[in-house]
Amino acid sequence: MYGQFFNIDESVFSIAPNPKYLFLSKQHEEALAHLLYGVTRKGGFVCLTGEIGTGKTTVCRCMFEQLPENTDIAFVVNPKFSPMELLASICDELKLSYSTFQPSIKEYVKKLNSYLIEAHAKGRNTVLIIDEAQNLSIDALEHIRALTNLETNEQKLLQIILIGQPELRTLLAQQELEQVNQRFTARFHIGPLSLKETSHYINHRMIVAGAKHKIFTEGNIKKIYMLTKGVPRLINILCDRVLLGAYTIGTAEITSKIIKQSADEVFSKTPTFNSMLPKALAASVFAVLVSGAAVFAYQNNTLKLPTKDTIATILFKEESVTKKKTVVEKNVIQEIVSQKIASENVVSEKQENTVVENQDLQNSNSEEEKSTNIVLKAELIKEKPANYIAMTEPETSVSKKTPLAIVKELKKDVTEEKVDNSLQLTSYGKAYKQLFRVWGVDYTTDDASPCEHALSNKLLCYQSSGSIKTVISLNRPVLLKSKDERFGSSYIVLVSMEDEYAIVSQNGDYQLVSIAEIEANWGGYFEILWRPLQTGVRYIRPGYKGEVVAALDKKLAVLQGREPSSDNPFEYSPELVDQVRAFQVANNLPSDGVVGPITQIHFNNKTSDTPHLIK
Repeated sequence: MYGQFFNIDESVFSIAPNPKYLFLSKQHEEALAHLLYGVTRKGGFVCLTGEIGTGKTTVCRCMFEQLPENTDIAFVVNPKFSPMELLASICDELKLSYSTFQPSIKEYVKKLNSYLIEAHAKGRNTVLIIDEAQNLSIDALEHIRALTNLETNEQKLLQIILIGQPELRTLLAQQELEQVNQRFTARFHIGPLSLKETSHYINHRMIVAGAKHKIFTEGNIKKIYMLTKGVPRLINILCDRVLLGAYTIGTAEITSKIIKQSADEVFSKTPTFNSMLPKALAASVFAVLVSGAAVFAYQNNTLKLPTKDTIATILFKEESVTKKKTVVEKNVIQEIVSQKIASENVVSEKQENTVVENQDLQNSNSEEEKSTNIVLKAELIKEKPANYIAMTEPETSVSKKTPLAIVKELKKDVTEEKVDNSLQLTSYGKAYKQLFRVWGVDYTTDDASPCEHALSNKLLCYQSSGSIKTVISLNRPVLLKSKDERFGSSYIVLVSMEDEYAIVSQNGDYQLVSIAEIEANWGGYFEILWRPLQTGVRYIRPGYKGEVVAALDKKLAVLQGREPSSDNPFEYSPELVDQVRAFQVANNLPSDGVVGPITQIHFNNKTSDTPHLIK
């Protein structure tokens, strides 16, 4: 349709993975490097996570092309199986025969073990890739782990790659999977594209599609980025609809109006009937829908024809009106509750009683409405904890009264009754605002995404899952994701710890809580800010060349009490690798010689301008 109009290949923004349009951002390249490192190292598990549509499958397909020819792949998709069904599926992928009459887990494991031994004897490697791995049960993961027990003196006979949504990290953080966690050799989380990467992504696809001139302006791309949040799949869907919309009204100029209307249509916002479809097509579809509706109405003893707005909804909405209403109601509920949680203004007792009396819980039309009213009632009557300490310093600077000082002040003669165990949760953007504040950086949710804002301030984000011990080992103020997601994702901002108490930040105030309470409400997923040796450089691997290597040598020399020793300060030489490994061993880190986020975080544990969780 629009391909000939714009003189481009119409598959330019297809959501189907197409190697022709492969575009790897910096983080996608890092994800690919992690997968290849984990597989070629021939040991244990590799984990790749990311939100829906961020390019996990694209990275995986790219990895396929770079694996050695002697590699056999078992690819399992959406594994909502029992352990026995999962093992059977792996056998099917590897074309292993087994008894179909009363098969057992023991038989499947025996078949797989025999296969792996034979494959290794033939010089072949076997890789098991499980997509949508967040759907795996704990039992299934344990059986998969058991398959890695088969090994030689040098390597595991089976390499396993788990690919999934962020929930996979929460799943793996569970105590029952501790043995699985110990076997991971590489992990990576893919986030959305930045504005700059979104521009490169769209222009790259247009050039490959044969565009002779720029169709999307920088203003267009900025608008698309704001609407899609940098998620590649959403970018494809929106750009495809934008090109179709421009074509149908006969213009080669992409306007903000076209982008907005296209976004309303594909992202299920309320559409208008000012459709960009050709009038003849719209009239035909309208006639068919009216006829169908009339027959349906006649069969149900009613003849109420759909209105123009109803037809518009049918034309442009993927979900039904009923589903849309439910989604909108849930969003409204979530927004109301979030506002109540974030509010610093406590309604007076008299106002509370009035509000509560006006809520007729007995006459609610649904169980959802009843539960919502109960939640709102609880939020309205909640008093502000007595142990809040107001922060008088401006939000753009770090408080002169450190969190540690506040902990000591609050701990004077503290009793269990004085510790407030009702944690105050907040939204993602507001949580990062408080986290940035601890670093002395101003941030508002109207700015770029938190991680983009971090990069512009010479910081980086680090996301992972683990226990409270993991968080303590990193020793940075941390954003903890609550396990309760009834009203959407909510977060705890932990800024300081001492003994069994912790300080959390909430809207400019500090609150003293017990660490036990935090653990009870935390789901295991966390995010921190950290300062790299050089802006934007997350990993320094052996053989790397650049100015950051000189900074690495200088940093290590200070920490190890020696003079910089590298003959070539811009090359990550074997000698410098040995110095890094010595540092990693001394700090109980994996001694792989790769200077990643964890190693760089430990570099700064004695730096005075870095905020620490424990002084």
